[in-house]
Amino acid sequence: QRSAPQAAVCPISGKGSSTGVCPISGQGLPGQAPLGGRGAAPAEPPAPQEEAAGQSAKARFEDSLMGAATQADAETAQELKAQGNEKFKGKLYEEALGFYNEALQLQPREPTIWLNRSIVNRHLGNWEDAQDDAELAAGMQPDNAKAHYSMALCLQQAGKLQTALVSCRAGLKVQPDNKALA
Repeated sequence: QRSAPQAAVCPISGKGSSTGVCPISGQGLPGQAPLGGRGAAPAEPPAPQEEAAGQSAKARFEDSLMGAATQADAETAQELKAQGNEKFKGKLYEEALGFYNEALQLQPREPTIWLNRSIVNRHLGNWEDAQDDAELAAGMQPDNAKAHYSMALCLQQAGKLQTALVSCRAGLKVQPDNKALA
């Protein structure tokens, strides 16, 4: 008898998938050849350090390279993010999305790239992708009110009003004077 294939788990989002590609981060999963998912399979990110007893999820993502294999990769990711920001300012959202996707391949634990990609996905009407990206950004950087705001907008769009309210409250805990979240 053959047993069912084991779903791999993304080292970034913690989500499992039998397709070989994380449904949230779009990253290739360890030990699996991609069967589908968002576009071409991204490079596999470096494995995160083992979580020590009591270590918070936030601490896992506080490495200086934010998941980049080398300092050069981290610098290239930041350059790609800046190019994405320029395309976003010019309302070239598809092009901005491409730059953010490339940046995340090199620096998958950089929360501001996830947040920027969430915002672009909102502008493109990709609400589920935007929600996934905002959730990752907020998970990596819980003190980022913009990530909570982005997640609240996506949840509101999906009709999940109570959960959107929870996101607003989380953002207000961090930034009580944020009028957009109030």
